[in-house]
Amino acid sequence: MHAKETPEGAQEKIDQAKADAIKEAADTLTAHKQRGADEHPAAAANAAGFMSAADKKKLDASASAATASVLMQRDASGRAQVAAPAADADIARKKEVDDVQSGLNAHKQDTVAHLTQTEHEKLTNIESGAQKNQKAFGSVNGIAAETTTDGLTIEGATGISVTKDRKKIILTATGQSTPGAHAATHLPGGADPIQTATTEQPGLMSAAQATALAAAESKTDAASKLQAAKDYTDASRLYGTTTNTGNAYALTIANGPVLGKFRKITVEINADSTGAATLSYNGGSALPIRKMTGAGAVAVTNLKAGGIYSLAYSGSAFILQGEGGSTEMQARVTCVRGKRSARTVDWLPAPYRSAPRRP
Repeated sequence: MHAKETPEGAQEKIDQAKADAIKEAADTLTAHKQRGADEHPAAAANAAGFMSAADKKKLDASASAATASVLMQRDASGRAQVAAPAADADIARKKEVDDVQSGLNAHKQDTVAHLTQTEHEKLTNIESGAQKNQKAFGSVNGIAAETTTDGLTIEGATGISVTKDRKKIILTATGQSTPGAHAATHLPGGADPIQTATTEQPGLMSAAQATALAAAESKTDAASKLQAAKDYTDASRLYGTTTNTGNAYALTIANGPVLGKFRKITVEINADSTGAATLSYNGGSALPIRKMTGAGAVAVTNLKAGGIYSLAYSGSAFILQGEGGSTEMQARVTCVRGKRSARTVDWLPAPYRSAPRRP
């Protein structure tokens, strides 16, 4: 029978077994290491093995940047860079791809290199067998084009001028040139003259008629002179109805002339006077109205509304011509062989006009 093992003895045996095992493993590892590559060779293209120091150096030098002679490694975003391609088989970068796309876009938009839709349709509509550089014109008034560059010239002639305005040719008959051979036959002295115009029949205008026409006034000029004459005549007929403030009367005549001594005017009084009356002509000074009594002129005080009075301007007063202003008519009535006849009275205002009377 074996003696009973104590705990201390058992632990001692365990520790010894552990130490023996560690020593055996260390001796085995040392022997394995001493055998070197023969035991575990470096990995090769056709066999697994340990990583060589050179390979480990290459792995450690890998980078995502375009670095020469190092392994390419993606960065945190999964991208890696290479140098600009130089050979046909080099890797193309995004820049090279973008350059190609930009060139393609520009090429597509080049209307010189490419036909537009309109140009394409135009070419499509060209008939088969069509020829280029046709003649500029086929025939004009029997004149045929000889080449594709022939030009047609339009020239002026007697009394005809030719002008151009962009794509238009303008022919103008000037009427200022010497008549041609045929036209000359219709002039006076020609073989087939056209009769001279008269008031009864049409025809050519004679030199005398042309001179008279050139000397004649235009309708506008004649009307202007007629109006001026009428204005002057109306202004010469100095008559009108007065206005008043008390015994101060005023007469306004549009375009009326400046009064000269002995000039006569005819007035219709608008209101009775109550004392010595005065008259202002066209805004001038108020001058006394006096009776025609020479040096002892007497003021007129009895003017009546609606009365027609003839006054003569003396330079400092208006002199009443007879009572009631009837002397203008009386002065133009004469006795001829015992009969009364009226001379021209058309120049007088309507209130003065009357038909000639027989005795």
